Amino acid sequence: AEVEIQMGDWEASSSGVAGGRHRSPQQPQHQSPPVPPPASAHATRISQVAPVQGAAASSVVNWKPGDGGFSGRLWKLLFLAHLLVVLVLITVLAVRGFVDRRSRRRFRPAHWHVPLLAATGVSAATASAWLAAALRCPRRAIKASLWFAPLLTCAVSVLLFDTGTAVGLAFAVLGLILTLVLSLYACWVTPRVDYAGEVLAAAVSATEGVAGAMAGFAAAALAGGGAWSAVWTLGVGGVAAARPRLAGLYVVMLLLSLAWTMQVVRNALAVAVAGFAYMRLGRGADIDPGEAWGNAWTVSLGSVCLGSAVVPAIGAIRDAARAVNLAAGGTDEFLFSCASCCGGVADRLIAYGNRWGLVQVGVYAKGFVAASADTWAAFVALGMEPVIDADLTSSFCFLSGLAGGAVSALVGGIWVRAVDEDYVTGVTLYAFVIGYFVVRIAMAWPQACVSALHVAYAENPQVQQQLGSPITRRLRSLLQS
Repeated sequence: AEVEIQMGDWEASSSGVAGGRHRSPQQPQHQSPPVPPPASAHATRISQVAPVQGAAASSVVNWKPGDGGFSGRLWKLLFLAHLLVVLVLITVLAVRGFVDRRSRRRFRPAHWHVPLLAATGVSAATASAWLAAALRCPRRAIKASLWFAPLLTCAVSVLLFDTGTAVGLAFAVLGLILTLVLSLYACWVTPRVDYAGEVLAAAVSATEGVAGAMAGFAAAALAGGGAWSAVWTLGVGGVAAARPRLAGLYVVMLLLSLAWTMQVVRNALAVAVAGFAYMRLGRGADIDPGEAWGNAWTVSLGSVCLGSAVVPAIGAIRDAARAVNLAAGGTDEFLFSCASCCGGVADRLIAYGNRWGLVQVGVYAKGFVAASADTWAAFVALGMEPVIDADLTSSFCFLSGLAGGAVSALVGGIWVRAVDEDYVTGVTLYAFVIGYFVVRIAMAWPQACVSALHVAYAENPQVQQQLGSPITRRLRSLLQS
């Protein structure tokens, strides 16, 4: 029996933009999505998008963002102040490590920093290659991530085992457990790879014709992330050299700072790409890619900073709740109740803080919370939660980051092992972290395109049937199962 998918009325309003400086175009009402044509092996890429006619196109192309609101300015200020404080901390730690007489006798800066800098450069090269594979051969790239991530993680675990240190052994055990989990996950999601590749191929077609500009933005983001990572290594190097009493606290602070900073760089690129991709997929109109990139770093930066801090935390809570629920298996009442409680909290939070909200941040310059709420309301109205939960794009980007981090860790770890075995554990772990975040910056491009396709489909299921038909088929199959 055919399942009818009814979409509720939904209007993309500009209530989230401070001061009402921007009025978003009225969203048309739609009925159930069309019956898609017979399924093909892969979605046909669309090189040209039908133009929007009349005043609608004019209002879209002449779009001007608002000022981001008070909360946006506050989060932007907090982020910039955080960068200043961390830069001062890195300077103090680095100087203290270099001038300390005891550290000068036992710490060799060249043996520490050169392998880390080399690993950072390798991570940028790996990110570029992985991005090219994702754009040109989406299905093969997804398959490669499923198998390279566990294999390379296992190789890093073996390298850490060889160090013989307590920290190295602890992380080696965690790495082997992660390898096993990733291998089982790869077997579990293999039937969904074709659909994920089809959606990814359809989504990245939105940036055809401006790939050069987008590649320039991605290169700038990678350069910025790599440069900050190089500066960041001075801080952890200073901790390793001086070994202060609060060394653990300094390392945790530096890691949290690196995570937030790299997330901001990644999400700024995602906002720029998603804004352009949504205009093409949902409105059939083009905006200036340079303007989208500039707005991501100016009027939308506050929302990007907030989203970069909130989305990973909400995602971690949600994933932890699912993991506990699977581990309980419905037999352990305590674990089941804990998982249900955490899952309920995460489901409520995700409605006000999710990565799909970055699309409306890029399009309408809304505040992040308002953009997330409006986007999630559109998903709920169309019943798209099963499609969102079954999407492999975020997993693909995560696995790509793990694989890239493992490559960087192997380069840095093997290098430093050849010159000074005392630094193998620290250099390997820090190189892994840097490589992971650098690759995730590059993967913001395809992930933003998929998010834009989902949001465009939620607002109008009939948008470009060749692009939206994979989602329609997936949604109907999930509802029928």
